[in-house]
Amino acid sequence: MTNLSVVDVRRRLPVAVGSAGEKTASDLLRLAHNLASQLPSSPNAQQVAVLCLDRYYFAAAVLGVWLAGHTVALPPNDKPAMLASIQATQSLLAVWGDGQNSADVDVRNCAELRADAPPFAAFPAARLAARVYSSGTTGSPVAYEKTFAQLLGEAEVLANLLGLLGATVLPTVAAQHIYGFLVGVLAPLISGGAFVRETPLYPGHILEAAAAVKATVLVSVPAHLKGLAVRAAEAPLSEFSVRRIVSSGAPLPRETGESLKQQLGVQVVELFGSTETGGIAQRSPGALDWAPLPGVQITTARALGRSDFFEDQLFVQSVFTGHTGWFATGDRVELSKGGTFLHKSRSDRVGKVGGKRVDLGALEHLLAAVPGVEEVAVLGLRAPPPRDVELVSVLVAPGVSIESLREALLQVFDPVAVPRRWRFVQQLPRQALGKVARAELEALFDPNTEAPVLGVTCETRTCLASKEGSAFTFSIFAPKQAWFFRGHFEGDPLMPAVVQINDVVLPHIARSFGNLGSLRHAQRLKFKRPIRPGELLTLELQRPNAEMMVHFELLAGEHKCSSGTLLFGDLGV
Repeated sequence: MTNLSVVDVRRRLPVAVGSAGEKTASDLLRLAHNLASQLPSSPNAQQVAVLCLDRYYFAAAVLGVWLAGHTVALPPNDKPAMLASIQATQSLLAVWGDGQNSADVDVRNCAELRADAPPFAAFPAARLAARVYSSGTTGSPVAYEKTFAQLLGEAEVLANLLGLLGATVLPTVAAQHIYGFLVGVLAPLISGGAFVRETPLYPGHILEAAAAVKATVLVSVPAHLKGLAVRAAEAPLSEFSVRRIVSSGAPLPRETGESLKQQLGVQVVELFGSTETGGIAQRSPGALDWAPLPGVQITTARALGRSDFFEDQLFVQSVFTGHTGWFATGDRVELSKGGTFLHKSRSDRVGKVGGKRVDLGALEHLLAAVPGVEEVAVLGLRAPPPRDVELVSVLVAPGVSIESLREALLQVFDPVAVPRRWRFVQQLPRQALGKVARAELEALFDPNTEAPVLGVTCETRTCLASKEGSAFTFSIFAPKQAWFFRGHFEGDPLMPAVVQINDVVLPHIARSFGNLGSLRHAQRLKFKRPIRPGELLTLELQRPNAEMMVHFELLAGEHKCSSGTLLFGDLGV
């Protein structure tokens, strides 16, 4: 059975680093024993919620709970309503924090106490170590129980797989999440490494934190890595200490992985799993197929003869699931030679629209393949009979028309599968682990929502092109919730001139004529009529004689709103 005895061996070496100060293994053990002494002994294990944001105090609190013979509770957030909901179903012995949340005990107050720190004994494999809570689709907390065999066993597998021996790990994922807990806390402790106490989220802060402690492993999610790739491309680094990047929570866009390798010289290893199953597989840089983790077996419902599931539904068998025998996941896969698999979609994303089965994951996959589409989410919203479900889509797709998206879907799907409403945003809203936040997406289609939401941008609906390809006409809708109407002006919202150029004209020029280089100069710009929320606009573009200039006119009905000539080309040309 895996234990944390390596922490005893390395008592004088750092286990926590960062701007809050360096702490050794001896410091960690002493605080953990101090905290354990604050809990009453009980023949029956009770649960203690740990909300510490500082990873050092979080680790000490977790170890303290375990040393006292109790179970760690990891709520998805520290809101009083969430804690009350957990308290109502599984009573909490205490709520521990580090002064940054609504806890009833501040673990920092125990730091100055003195206590012996005897060596760690191996924790019983079958004993309940933690309950990890998720909010679930209804908002009620759902508990997933983890034994020491599951938690410490998986942490050891990941530490070996990722080469964390003696590594300094910088996580951008909170330790309350199972991924951040395993790879950001337990795996470094087991492998004799160190973790960074803080959790930077923004590209600049991530780079600063990595440089300050010379981090060698970055543990992150696609949303953070995408921003990091953009930041690194804009301001190349002369030195970057990180030698491995780990990503999980959502698929990493291939272009993001390639950019990180090019800009930072680091490849990304992806992890695939879930709270209920534990780790399932890993994917090496550039690969499409997933390879099962050591000790994990995979198969499908078809191979097991399970007609009560989708034929291609994934089943796993491992100690990480906490179940004996095969465990059904919510994923649909295609098994490949050599024991790997290709992930297709979620089985819980198949619904009936007008009596016909529609795979929302397949819709997203096809839409994502349309040139210009960067991110996409398809939702099924409740609708009156006989349709019952209305399909809608939210996209990050500057300059892509709804018409072209519909045409792409109709080549494969029946008309009933084509989304009826569309929203274009600057980025999809995501949770801490990179998963799309469904509630925020649904808010985009709420007819009672008047306030700007999620950076909604203009919707390109139709496109007409001249035979010579020198002129294009677009039909563009300006939603009432668009971000640029907020505060400009109070009581009389207008589309700012800079938005007309940057968010309407320039993306459609790029879509029509390709990369013309940088915008160098604007001539004869005129803004004659305000553009109001909810107006349907017409954008006319002309590029005479293949020159590096484009004339534009933006109209609302027959009224000309703005016009001008934009000159392009690299400087000095």
